[in-house]
Amino acid sequence: VEEAVAGQSRRLPGPQGEAFDQRVAARFALAISLYSPARALRKLTMPTLVQVGDRDETTPPRPAVRAAGRNPRVTLSRHGTGHFEPYTGEPFEEFVAEQIGFLGRALT
Repeated sequence: VEEAVAGQSRRLPGPQGEAFDQRVAARFALAISLYSPARALRKLTMPTLVQVGDRDETTPPRPAVRAAGRNPRVTLSRHGTGHFEPYTGEPFEEFVAEQIGFLGRALT
């Protein structure tokens, strides 16, 4: 929870003195409860890059790592980051450079 609060405040700062409104529509709870990224990943037939933060407390890395290993079209890249670190600074630059390199290889 601490990682999420700190990450959100860095990424989505609200106006001075205002809290960020984090409400979502109730239908989101139904949709998210039925969604399985691991199941979707197994079905993909195109080259796919999965970038995982090994210190991610918001989205635990183990399911993504396991699912990536079940699809030969997936390139798994593990990083020593949490969930929100790749949104800013040097981790952002590293993740984007990796994505660009992956796309360059996958599209040639």
